[in-house]
Amino acid sequence: MSNILFIYENDMPTVSIARNFWSGLSEKYGIFSRFVRLQHILSFDVDWCDVLFLIRPNNDYAWKIAKKARYIGKFIVTMCDDDLLNLPKEYPDLPWHRGGLIKALNYSDVLISSSRYLLDKMVEYTAGKRGVLIDTVVRPEEILKRSYNLQEHIVKIVYAAGSQHEKLFEKFVLPALKQVAVQYSNRFSLSFVSVHPNCDGMEKLIPVSYVKGMPLNEYRRYMEEQKFDIGISPLECNEFSKCKYFNKYLEYTLSGIVGIYSNVEPYTYVVEDGYNGILAENTLESWKEKFILLLDNPSLRRLCSQNAQKHVAEKFSEEAVMKHILDELPEISQSKEKLYRKCSSLAVQRLWYRILRCLDYIYKLFFYLKSEGLKSVCRKAVSHIKQLSFICCF
Repeated sequence: MSNILFIYENDMPTVSIARNFWSGLSEKYGIFSRFVRLQHILSFDVDWCDVLFLIRPNNDYAWKIAKKARYIGKFIVTMCDDDLLNLPKEYPDLPWHRGGLIKALNYSDVLISSSRYLLDKMVEYTAGKRGVLIDTVVRPEEILKRSYNLQEHIVKIVYAAGSQHEKLFEKFVLPALKQVAVQYSNRFSLSFVSVHPNCDGMEKLIPVSYVKGMPLNEYRRYMEEQKFDIGISPLECNEFSKCKYFNKYLEYTLSGIVGIYSNVEPYTYVVEDGYNGILAENTLESWKEKFILLLDNPSLRRLCSQNAQKHVAEKFSEEAVMKHILDELPEISQSKEKLYRKCSSLAVQRLWYRILRCLDYIYKLFFYLKSEGLKSVCRKAVSHIKQLSFICCF
């Protein structure tokens, strides 16, 4: 049996999705996996594994673990789902993060990513010069089979995103929705999940609600229970966004929601306009046109949703994804002979990592104070309070 150790720094959907996929493969494929937070890694963990799997290792500690693991003969895989080497200007770009990721890649045999664009950009940094494209697994029970009311009713529109996407919504979508709300007053509602853009004035025309962010499983239950009709996903066209995955397409599709997506990569990889979703140019006229199209055509909403679910069921099944991974990475299913060499102590590296984590928050504090002001900093501090408490007590 092959042992895979997954190392991650922060809980996020990427980690939850990976955990859900790999945890059920021990009996079927002879693969046993463990997920350990970077803060808790010990040399014993590195000795235990055959494959070291680094999830978004953009820090000074992860590459040092990779270096030790490579010295004792472990097979090392790095996974990136964002272009962490070229962050947009609205994100704090910590120099030791960028350097840490490059060094982690230098010690990696393979780079895995859900973005073909990102693979082409970053695979040259890896020791093995190998890149593998991976998709998210969708199990049949995750796809909600729902009935569609084609009669006249209030159409429920949802925008689920992180707080950093507020400006995207306000730039591309909000101007169009305001005009549509005047024309279609009280014919649709608007819900926000984990994001709170400024929609002043729209509450007088349509119902508007806000829901706080929640864990992935709870989020999926909420989306299914609410039975939304239309999902929104605007995205800029730049080097960073091209390296993203089409997570929102999967999220909306699983819940039986037809999405309106910006006509940019990565959505153009999977969405065929008018067939399994709607693609909008990032202009007021285009977004307005697409909203009106779906509001006026309930049968089109149903057709696109059903086609999207069929596409996801076929393309993202566990069998299809796992076959591709095993074909591209046979090393993860091959148990290696244990070597005599053992991983040396990580105590010094772990202490340095704690110091850098504190510097991270200081750097980010001044960055957001300068770029967004005190109010935004207070909001971000609340969302990170658990991590801050952990660092202070560790």
